[in-house]
Amino acid sequence: MILVAAALSCQGQRLPVKDWKWKVAAEGGGLAEAAADYDDSSWAPIALPGGIRPGRPGAVFWLRSSVRIPAGSPARLWFLTQKGGVALELYVNGQYAGSRGRLPPDFDLRATHCAAILLPDSATAPGSTVVLALRCAYRGSLAPLPVYELGDEAAQAFELGAVNFWNGSLYGILSALCLFLCLYAIAQFAFKPSDKANLYYAATLLFMAFYLMDLGADTWIFKAVWCRALARASLVISMVFLVPFFTTFFGFLQKRAISYASVGVGAAFGIAFLANSGDDSTLSLIFNLSLLPVMTAIVLCAYMAVRAARARNPEAWPVLAAVAVGLILAGYDSYYTIVGADPFAWLEGIAFFALNIAIFISLSMRQARLKSDLEAYAHEVEAKEAELASSLGRLGEAGEAAARLALRLDEAAGNAAASAEEAARRSERIGEDTERQAEEARAADRLVADFVVSIDRVNGSLASQTESVERTAAAATALSAGADSVARSIGRTAEFTSRLAVLTSSGEKAASALAGTMERVSSASEGIGEVVAAVNEFAERTNLLAMNAAIEAAHSGQAGRGFAIIAAEVKKLAQAQAERASRIKEIVGDISSRVVEGARDAESVRKALSDISAGSSETAERLEEARRATDEQKRSSEGISSSMVALAAAGASIREEARRQAEYSEKVRGSVASISEAAAEARSSARSIVEDGAGLVAAVGELRDLAAKGSELTAALSSGRGG
Repeated sequence: MILVAAALSCQGQRLPVKDWKWKVAAEGGGLAEAAADYDDSSWAPIALPGGIRPGRPGAVFWLRSSVRIPAGSPARLWFLTQKGGVALELYVNGQYAGSRGRLPPDFDLRATHCAAILLPDSATAPGSTVVLALRCAYRGSLAPLPVYELGDEAAQAFELGAVNFWNGSLYGILSALCLFLCLYAIAQFAFKPSDKANLYYAATLLFMAFYLMDLGADTWIFKAVWCRALARASLVISMVFLVPFFTTFFGFLQKRAISYASVGVGAAFGIAFLANSGDDSTLSLIFNLSLLPVMTAIVLCAYMAVRAARARNPEAWPVLAAVAVGLILAGYDSYYTIVGADPFAWLEGIAFFALNIAIFISLSMRQARLKSDLEAYAHEVEAKEAELASSLGRLGEAGEAAARLALRLDEAAGNAAASAEEAARRSERIGEDTERQAEEARAADRLVADFVVSIDRVNGSLASQTESVERTAAAATALSAGADSVARSIGRTAEFTSRLAVLTSSGEKAASALAGTMERVSSASEGIGEVVAAVNEFAERTNLLAMNAAIEAAHSGQAGRGFAIIAAEVKKLAQAQAERASRIKEIVGDISSRVVEGARDAESVRKALSDISAGSSETAERLEEARRATDEQKRSSEGISSSMVALAAAGASIREEARRQAEYSEKVRGSVASISEAAAEARSSARSIVEDGAGLVAAVGELRDLAAKGSELTAALSSGRGG
């Protein structure tokens, strides 16, 4: 803008040309209207700048005016044309002086460029009047006409230099820059096809370059009318391609509907421009309508840039700055549009180019950031490689330690397997011993049952004897019954006494056998205690082995997690064995205590039976004495009565002793039942020990397999480290 202000300060001397008249040229007419003396009094006047309707697009029409050259004017004057879409041929006093563009049928014009045509020296004498005739053509229904002036050399230099540069050459340069950036974006997309943002940006730059080329080229390469129309449509097509670019670049509003709508809008306006390519007036209207989607695209881009900036994305700031610059330049153009004046330069092309440059800066910032991130990642990779090398060294050491642990674990597993097999064998022996103990307990129960039956018989006999003694005592006062009756009673008593001696002898033998059985049960209980001690020792060794394996697994770190799990399971199994062994020990202790109690009861039974046997012998001796003293009974009835009373008391004592013996026998039977239950529980425990031992053997086998796998892993680690 500073350069523009400086240029405006040296515009030179200018002489406005006023009082213009116009008329549509006759079909196929000649150049009579160019003559200086041509009568144009019937032509329609027009004030410039203004517009006329020549009829059909491309129709030729004439403009005529005259101007008086004031005194003091420079010797050389130029006819100056402003920017506009009308091509013309200049005739000065009827002579052809030059042209701006080409008239139909070869219509061609740089609408953004000014032209300066040198007037003939003969027509520029001070004080003379110059007749200017313009043969014009415009490809449209309403031809806009600018101000036409006469100017000196400085004015001519300003128009062809500064004005044409800012309104033409600059856009040519910007077009070349857009093509260069387009090639750069295409190369980026070819390098990374997954990044669609570069593809959208390349399309934006391509159509922008096409649009700017139409504004700034001194000559147009493509003569076809549709190419000029496509160039006008390129602005809206370029801007709508920015929408999918920004949605991809910033990651907002990534919806196919938005992308499809953007492409659809661009295609629709492209078709509209091509369909009306022969009428510049209609093209201007369509161009003004296309500014609506252009502004919509800019608003969407600004919205996404604001969201990206709020998300602390530094790549959004160049876009926001370009949008701000574009708003300033758009305000500049809008002002001149509203007031209907032609500014020194229209700046909308610069605004759009600034937006594309801002996008390029944002892309460059992203590339720089990605490069920085890549360098940081490379440094991090180097650090990780060093750390990995160190870890591999430590891993090798851990592998060697794991190998040693695997060897020790294999050895310990072998020992554990041997211990488990020994435990299984001992458990089987425990089962056999408990089975024998149960059989002996059942035999003792049968003997005690027989003994109880014998005691019942003894009690019955004692009851009968007591009744007999009582009857004898009652009849002792009446010995008149006779000696024969007494003798028979004494004989029966002697026979009973003999049977009682036999019964008490059998009871004594049964009590002795029961004592022997109790001794064998006690011995078996001691054997069970030894087996329980061995199981406890095995459980302690297994627990210690599990603790060692857990410690070694902890030392091995991640590689020892499997060992730690197996060690924990082995430890649980050892604890379960210890608990079962403790239960068996308690059962065996209870058996031992009950066996001791049964032995004491059996000894009491034996002593009681011995006393009965002794009493029976004494009774037999007394009966013998009674038989010998039968003859004396008649004379000694009082003595016999006393003896019967004593015998009755002895019978009562025997019955009491028999009752106690029966009670002891019931206790012995209860003890034998407890022994049987304990034996059954011992058998169950033994079976559990055998099953647990089998599980322990299987676990030990898995432990050995795991140790073998650990050795293989160690070998693999060592080989990997060496590689």
